[in-house]
Amino acid sequence: LKSIVSCLNMSWKLVLLPLAFANVVKVEVGRDEVQKRSYGWTEGICYHDIRGVLTGDQLEFSFSGHNVLKLASGEHFQNCDFRDSMEIAAVGQSPFVYTISEEDGKAGTIFFACGVGSHCLNQQKVAVQILQSSEDRDEPSFAISTGLDSNTCNQNRGSAAAESLTIGSVPAQCEEPVEAPDGSFFRTCLSPSVTLTPGGVINRNQMMAYPFPTDRRVILGMRTWEFVTKTSDGSIDTVPVNQLYVHHLSGNVILGQGSEGIRRTRPDAPYNEPFSLVSGNEMDWMIFHLLDTRGVDDWLECIECRCFDAQGHPRDSSVNASWLGAGGADGSGGINCCFNCTSSIPANQTLTYYMRYNVSYRDFGPSDHIDQVRMLTADMSPLLNRALEYDVPAWNVLPVEQRLPTNLKVQHLVREGPFNELFHHDFFGKLFGNESEDVAILRCVGHAHVAAIGMWIEDAETGEPICTHNMYYGSNPEEDDGYLTRISVEDLNPPKVIAANHRVRIVADYNASSYHTGVMGMFFLFYGSHHIVTQNITAFNAELCVPQSCDALRLPEVSGGTVMCLDTLDDHPACKFGGVCGCDNFVNAPESTGCGGVYASSWGDVEIDSVCADYCGSCASTEDLIRARLAEDFEEKLAKLCEFPSADCTAELQNLLACSMDREEIVPECATTTVDTCNLIGGTCADPNAGCSFAKCRCQDVGEVPTCAVNGICKLWGIHPLVRELVKKSGVALARKYSKFGSEFLHANDVERDFCNCSGGCSATETTTTTTTTTTTTTVADSETSPSSSPGESSSPGEPSTMSLADTRGPLLLSLLVVTSTCVMEWIR
Repeated sequence: LKSIVSCLNMSWKLVLLPLAFANVVKVEVGRDEVQKRSYGWTEGICYHDIRGVLTGDQLEFSFSGHNVLKLASGEHFQNCDFRDSMEIAAVGQSPFVYTISEEDGKAGTIFFACGVGSHCLNQQKVAVQILQSSEDRDEPSFAISTGLDSNTCNQNRGSAAAESLTIGSVPAQCEEPVEAPDGSFFRTCLSPSVTLTPGGVINRNQMMAYPFPTDRRVILGMRTWEFVTKTSDGSIDTVPVNQLYVHHLSGNVILGQGSEGIRRTRPDAPYNEPFSLVSGNEMDWMIFHLLDTRGVDDWLECIECRCFDAQGHPRDSSVNASWLGAGGADGSGGINCCFNCTSSIPANQTLTYYMRYNVSYRDFGPSDHIDQVRMLTADMSPLLNRALEYDVPAWNVLPVEQRLPTNLKVQHLVREGPFNELFHHDFFGKLFGNESEDVAILRCVGHAHVAAIGMWIEDAETGEPICTHNMYYGSNPEEDDGYLTRISVEDLNPPKVIAANHRVRIVADYNASSYHTGVMGMFFLFYGSHHIVTQNITAFNAELCVPQSCDALRLPEVSGGTVMCLDTLDDHPACKFGGVCGCDNFVNAPESTGCGGVYASSWGDVEIDSVCADYCGSCASTEDLIRARLAEDFEEKLAKLCEFPSADCTAELQNLLACSMDREEIVPECATTTVDTCNLIGGTCADPNAGCSFAKCRCQDVGEVPTCAVNGICKLWGIHPLVRELVKKSGVALARKYSKFGSEFLHANDVERDFCNCSGGCSATETTTTTTTTTTTTTVADSETSPSSSPGESSSPGEPSTMSLADTRGPLLLSLLVVTSTCVMEWIR
């Protein structure tokens, strides 16, 4: 009986496991379905609980300048306590997909937060409630709210419904564009209002008025910003920096900096042609981190967000005394300690502030061939195993390796390495990597805090400066005395061209005569991307139709090489910043619980199998690896090809529609001469896992399975089964997704229309309910537009299916009967 029970237990699991993955759902964290936009994983957003998910469902986090921690409990979540947490995605590892495990399902609710600075305290955390049975499944609910303070967010976080609100503020607005004699346009806007008490602090997402056209891309001119107040008669007064300190701005409606960018024209000025910033990829929100310093005695303590006051007392009850000494013997600080500051002015004397931002732009002309300018970022904090912020200890406790040899009272930090391994895309996204062989640097902009002396980038081989940033401080007691008011901007004309893998140094010097907390040393580099934009590709939508035939050669290829499961520890912060490299050392370290467990560290616990999959033998099956790589490679190809509505992009998407709707497949003719090896599209004869997508060679059938051969008859192979599976499941959704260009909010009011035949007449099988998805996710609309899989074909775990429980009842009972009989027969034997 024991053997029967054991056999049944294992066999029934094998039968029921695929069912558990039959309707896998991928939830995009931060997506607002009402507004049809995604805010991603960022601070200043109120994330309501995610409900209605099951074991095997997926959570996708998209971010820049953030990480993802899995917290230990609800209490840790409530208090933003990172002890016993596990870092599942580091800064720069976006997008990250987390699959809900069986252990998560047993826990019932799991918790995530950002571990950078005070982002968790600033609402960047989310709870996920997991259903215990698929019978309870309806539609997963996930929503966000904007404009809520932390207390209001915490009160409403568990609410199933959410609204997008800007509590107590006047919405953003722009005046009508004014056309200049040269045909360019000027526009001035005001952000939503922000009301602060004296000594008050805000670090919150603000919905901005988008100042550029929403139906086409334009060439950007000057962008400037400042903070203002309104008088009783509605006129505008500017605000001095010693009244409202701009700690930092995040976002790209304008170039976000700190107080050094107020009313400055150089950081965001036009470039010399043919280079220019081009509109369309900005978001319509920004994060404001502001401190009202009216009546504050120790303004430096306030703006540096110190955890302790000058007497060593915690400035807030949430401060842990063990933090003392984190910045040397003097204390610690940063945005995790940005509490309201003590002010001598009564709290009821509030002021309402606005950010005024001015922009100019012009339309593309027939002769414009613009090389699109893009941004790269790097900073000093990883050198100290920190994220974005770090402290400057007083010179007498400054570590020797941080001291400037010629002046011991200067903290001198130097990072050196290949350019493409130091600089990230956009705001600390993915590393520049091998995107191109060289970089044409056009402009360098810096961001630092009070006490910064200088920053620069230099050639590590020659010592020659590439960019230099000088610091300028105010001296007017009424406005800016002691504040950092400007950082020099360096324009490189002609552009400075260096090899992408050329070794460079980034350097930041701070005055360590006394200690400083929560400082930054950031570099923003703007470069020519070699992406040429012309007038004919400035629209935000591509009009698609369905061709009569499917060109098989345009479909993705199954890699002919071996798809390997690799250890990724060397790219993880545990190795890069923690110095724990090599899976043998990592798995067997005292801090490790071994394969299948975690490595416990001060930067958070790390799931060992997530970085040492090959070493621990926890790789997916070969076919699953091929399937995943195929989907990833194809989506990467579409993302690169379809950044703009070019002719190649339109042809690619239309062909994808034709292939997903079973139009006639056109495959190449086979060669008529004998060759020594098969010349294949999508694989080689030596790789049995790749198969043969097409053959332009001599070939033959071996049994019932077509096999490439040197001699024999010529045979057309058709489309590889995995390629066909991908196209059937996701082709229509991918065509919709990549026919929309620019930021997602620009398409909030788009009306989905039927796809019509290119020869005239609309497709009878296409519906208007298809929703955008990724290559590993399918929707009901996908199955409506594509024939179902033929008998014998099945979805692998992780590949969602549209089959209902009612559809599976018959086959399921038959399968259970078969395995039960097999177990009994095994027992008899």
